Amino acid sequence: MADTTGFTRGMTKAERASQRWRKKVKRDIDSVAKQMGRLSLVAVSGLVSSFYAVAAASARQADAVRQLETRLKSTGAAAGKSSEDLQKMAAVSPHAWG
Repeated sequence: MADTTGFTRGMTKAERASQRWRKKVKRDIDSVAKQMGRLSLVAVSGLVSSFYAVAAASARQADAVRQLETRLKSTGAAAGKSSEDLQKMAAVSPHAWG
């Protein structure tokens, strides 16, 4: 009968090394998955913030147009320009209005 003690001991050592390697790979994968989850959360948060910023800007713009039309109406369009004309002028040179 052959002595397999050394072979068995070697296999046990290899099995332990393999098990440690598998645990390390699992930890690494879990860490990457966690980071990806955080990244996704940050991306979604950024998109939501951007959406609200655009919605707020649109509301401010709509309010400004309403105010412009109210003032034009109250002055009887004394400036000789329509709301559309003034909006086009503002779109061409938004910084000119201070």
